[in-house]
Amino acid sequence: MNAIELRLLRNAEYLQYVKDFTGIINLNNPESLGIETKLSAFNTKISELEALYKKALASDKTQELLLLDELRDNTMNEIYYFLLSPSFPFRHG
Repeated sequence: MNAIELRLLRNAEYLQYVKDFTGIINLNNPESLGIETKLSAFNTKISELEALYKKALASDKTQELLLLDELRDNTMNEIYYFLLSPSFPFRHG
């Protein structure tokens, strides 16, 4: 969890991440951890977030925006790695 920058995740990625995180918590007996009340509140917030996300996907423009968002991210990554490329040593054959 410390290695992932949550602010960089898209809505769908964030939602999947918190669902996976909740699944891990549930596998480790939340009652024995003493967090069942907090986990219940967390699950409520996840359900609210999921409802909002599903409502947002109802728009015709949403799919187009998601594709454009992914294209933008891929383009930025390509530019970033292109700019880094001179710093990598060239190894011939």
